[in-house]
Amino acid sequence: GNLIQDLGLCHHVRVLNFVVSVLELRDPRSSEFVRVTDTSFSGVPARVFESIAPGPERLKRGVIYFHGGGWALGSGRMRSYDLLCRKMAEELDAVIISVDYKLAPDAHFPEQYDDALSACRHILKAEVLASLSMDPERVAVSGDSAGGNLAAAVTQQVLKLDQRDSRPARNQSGPVNQGRACLAQQKLSDGGAICSLTQLAVDTSVSVRLKAQALVYPVLQALDFNTPSYQQNSDVPILYRPLMARFWLEYLSGDLSLVPYLLANNHTALDQSQEAEEAWAKVNWTRLLAPTFHKHYKPVVPRQGTPRLLEQLPGLLDVRAAPLLAEGGVLKKVPPAYILTCEHDVLRDDGLMYAQRLEEAGVAVTSDHYEEGFHGCMVFAFWPVCFSVGKRSLRNYISWLEQNL
Repeated sequence: GNLIQDLGLCHHVRVLNFVVSVLELRDPRSSEFVRVTDTSFSGVPARVFESIAPGPERLKRGVIYFHGGGWALGSGRMRSYDLLCRKMAEELDAVIISVDYKLAPDAHFPEQYDDALSACRHILKAEVLASLSMDPERVAVSGDSAGGNLAAAVTQQVLKLDQRDSRPARNQSGPVNQGRACLAQQKLSDGGAICSLTQLAVDTSVSVRLKAQALVYPVLQALDFNTPSYQQNSDVPILYRPLMARFWLEYLSGDLSLVPYLLANNHTALDQSQEAEEAWAKVNWTRLLAPTFHKHYKPVVPRQGTPRLLEQLPGLLDVRAAPLLAEGGVLKKVPPAYILTCEHDVLRDDGLMYAQRLEEAGVAVTSDHYEEGFHGCMVFAFWPVCFSVGKRSLRNYISWLEQNL
């Protein structure tokens, strides 16, 4: 990819994306167990996987899923994600919506985030949930790697928008899918007092709250590229430390020549801004990580940094790009979380620190750590590239959703 870019033929990310995902794209093929369709929500492409079960129609769980790939690679239409979402839909008897947000180098922050948020907000409209037979009380957001980043950021922002937009639903009349509205009435009834989805379905201002978030080896911050997991796994496939810095720069529309400065933590040196110092406290791994993960590693905090880094890359301190930097007041209101981390992954500590901050905020958290796990392992649960840790992590991930959604 770099060679082709040096020759002026094509951006290296496009070459990598062609190799990684384009050759893996699959058409939307339904089976006897899962109905698969391609559609869009608020103009954002998505693939919908709906379980097909015998018996009368009923409301189902729903999961809004964001694929990984460093905000630059991948697609929900890839074989690996197609198989993942099919399995989730079938085993959970659920509706899984795999969102295809824009990618770098054609899009940069906040475009990927905006796509994710826009799609999520649209899906959470009561009439959209009703059209898909999704239970408004059992909707989760999930994602892996960069998709986990988007899932965490969207969860925080949807919460803020819900608080801003929450107001009594207006009485409106209009045609509604009567069968599905009836199901919703039964679900939302409480001691004889019925909150009718017929009313909700015609009022797009009504917010539906997410019930859960499931983050799979998420990337959550770019302030410290020298956490113990970054140092320990610097040269471990699939996600090398310099590659993660490159992904961040692609996402934030930065110059790739800045990679060495990020890796040296020059953007968070002691002589940097007060804002950076305050943000640093939220990624202080010496406090947030259990001692067993510290090992022999020491914090890397240069005395003098590179001021232009924060000037050129303000997204480094933006919670929409780095959800780990969110204030405690926001975190305490997010839904219960499942966070999967792997020992052999530079992003291990991002997930562990977020789990700790959520727990400190009073949020119910399931931290699922795999000593033999590596970045991306969960999608390696299907033939022909199949690992035992991939199968086990996928089984536990789906089990958590089944129990908590």
